[in-house]
Amino acid sequence: MLFNVNICFGNKRLRCYGLKMGIEILLFSMLCSRGEIILVGFIVYELINKVIELIEDYILDFYKNLYAESISNVPDTSNMKYFIGTYIPELVSFEENMMLIKCPDFLELKNVVFIVNGNNDPGPDGFGGVFYHSCWEIIGIDVCNVVQQYFKENWVLFGINSNVVSLIHKIQGVDCIKNYKPIVVAKFKFKIISKLLADRLALVAAIIISPNQYEFVYGRQIQDCIGIAFEAINMLSQKVRGGNVTYKVDIHKAFDTLGWKFFLLVLTCFGFHPSLVGCISTILRSVMLSIRINGSLVGFFFPCSRGVREGDLLSPLLFCLAEEVLSRGISKLVNDKKILHMASPQGYLTPSRILYVDDIFVF
Repeated sequence: MLFNVNICFGNKRLRCYGLKMGIEILLFSMLCSRGEIILVGFIVYELINKVIELIEDYILDFYKNLYAESISNVPDTSNMKYFIGTYIPELVSFEENMMLIKCPDFLELKNVVFIVNGNNDPGPDGFGGVFYHSCWEIIGIDVCNVVQQYFKENWVLFGINSNVVSLIHKIQGVDCIKNYKPIVVAKFKFKIISKLLADRLALVAAIIISPNQYEFVYGRQIQDCIGIAFEAINMLSQKVRGGNVTYKVDIHKAFDTLGWKFFLLVLTCFGFHPSLVGCISTILRSVMLSIRINGSLVGFFFPCSRGVREGDLLSPLLFCLAEEVLSRGISKLVNDKKILHMASPQGYLTPSRILYVDDIFVF
């Protein structure tokens, strides 16, 4: 809960906390008669509503600013494509592009619909996967027409990409808004598009994403990442000439602050078809968000101008593709001898880096 109230008449004390803003209100009352109890109760009720309103406004402003790209932070795109092209080669073949942009048929869409878990949160429209699974014989054609229109015309219905953001606390005893993880809950109809694109893109991503990235890529597991990090850290205690050093980097709000212009240029440099780049751009620009606080929606579906959303089926792969610029940039520094591999007593060649989402080890 983002708000907690503790009323104790035995100690003649009323206390309410606004955990997000550090607001504390302490009231005393003699409570000599029933009338005074009612009066104090009314005052507390009004104060609590005011504090809740302040907390909701604070949280809404925080996430509006988080998902909005300020004018001062808008990147200069004049040289950005040249910079990205220095590290990202054109790797996507013609056949792979044709597979990615192919308009799905009825059978493919039906398989996607029934693969997606129907018991998840139904999203803001209330129609969950169970509804689509149960009524597919009735609504199947209409659903297919919506998805096929997206692939043919690069257009989605207004509001189809409306999402509810649920705040999940990362630690116990949260006292700061930054310690909540925003997880989006999308409409099931939009999950069909995301799942379809994610399944297709995963086949290509496993080929073009460097082996130093271990997250959300077919055939790679976090256990491999942990094993490599463990072995590299053990080597720090080995006596070698010149010594060894390793860096652990945690990218703050990595998903939420990803620049769209930068990411779309990364896709272009990889060689993805302009139609696919346009389709993904449509997904990014059509997103609308509303924040769920104590069971109520705050901020009626405001637009965003940056970031990808945790909880969306497609977002993890998009983030991995964007992070490939950093991964290949470190590799180039190693090849140019500006960063040296860790020295080992046996002369083993250690990896220069490992990446798992927003956690990065550089050896």
